[in-house]
Amino acid sequence: MRIWGKVFGFIIGFMFGRFFGAFLGLWLGHAYDKRQGLASLMRKGSERQAIFFNATFAVMGHMAKASSPCH
Repeated sequence: MRIWGKVFGFIIGFMFGRFFGAFLGLWLGHAYDKRQGLASLMRKGSERQAIFFNATFAVMGHMAKASSPCH
């Protein structure tokens, strides 16, 4: 069981934001431990960004092809 992310998150959070910061740091540390490192978090973010861009440009393409009733 990984606990170092929780421990460091709690300590750093407590230093900056007392109890609210400690709980926020604990939560972020748990997410870090669960995903087993920052590289996994970054990879997950880049996948999410790629899906977002693909969906956005697909919708923009369909809207560009649609005929406008005003013209």
